[in-house]
Amino acid sequence: MLAISLIFSLFFAAPQDSVQVFTRPLSEAEILRIEAEDQHAAYEFGEAAASYHKAFELTADSLKRVELDSLAALCRNGSAMAEFCYRPKVAGRKRFPISQFLGHLPISASQRAHLSSAPVDTLMLSDSSRFAARFPIESDGYIYFSSRELRGMGGLDLYRCKKLYGGFVSAPENLGFPWSSPADDFLLVNTSDGQFTLFASNRGCSPDSVCLYALVREAVPVWEKVAEGAPLRELCELKPVDNAPKTAAAEKALAWYRKAAADHSVAKDTLSRVTREVDAMRRRYSEVSGAEKQFLGAEISRMEMALPALRKKEAALAERLRAAEGECRRQGVEPGAEVPVWEF
Repeated sequence: MLAISLIFSLFFAAPQDSVQVFTRPLSEAEILRIEAEDQHAAYEFGEAAASYHKAFELTADSLKRVELDSLAALCRNGSAMAEFCYRPKVAGRKRFPISQFLGHLPISASQRAHLSSAPVDTLMLSDSSRFAARFPIESDGYIYFSSRELRGMGGLDLYRCKKLYGGFVSAPENLGFPWSSPADDFLLVNTSDGQFTLFASNRGCSPDSVCLYALVREAVPVWEKVAEGAPLRELCELKPVDNAPKTAAAEKALAWYRKAAADHSVAKDTLSRVTREVDAMRRRYSEVSGAEKQFLGAEISRMEMALPALRKKEAALAERLRAAEGECRRQGVEPGAEVPVWEF
């Protein structure tokens, strides 16, 4: 495990709180760069890009100008990606020493061995161009990986490519906020049951530690714009929500809601299923004749007679569900907002 920790430490960017020691007064360009780095780390991408650009204009060294221009581009990327952010349900967050965190990810022994022996893979697009993928993990037909070289916002960002026929992959897609950040983000893993996504990051960590995050997977994520600075930084902190009921009355209300929601779901599904079956029989009835038509007619009549009772039951259970929701809110808990907990 020590060898693995050394591999990971090699890929991390310099700690954001590192101190540079100068033996001479700082130039205006150097001061602007330090300001820009602080703004960049604080998710103030627009201000950081402007500061990097001012430092660029005051710098004569061609190599430093190229570096400053690249840093400004990262900040412009960050501003663009702030337009489309995802606010996930956080099931868990825990900090680990670099030497220990890998053992708490749900990956197989063969995957751990591969990460140790080949932490960087080369992926190829359909036009035969290639790029390096760091810490690649295959899941759900995609390859999830990290990169510092692709279109990102700073540090190692998280990307995914779809696996294509012939060993090719689709164009890499930056996962954006909150998976990616100005820090180093890597090793994204989806659990085999499809319920959680885990990944590692050194955002807000000391140089010898990383945090593991567990997010609840949603079939259709909702994207939103998040303002730069504090709102975006708070989103990327990914703090688990403590939504457990605080009183016995709240727990009782939540239990009532769970039972009411389950009963209503069954009644709603039954009503929907019977309605679909009747509609299908009616279509079939118009196409057949003889004994089959007579049989279908009797079945349609029987099932139609059952529909009013099914509708009445569904409506009554829907009313009970609304009452349970109201009781939950009176007790200070939001029904349906529970987040499962991931135990590291």
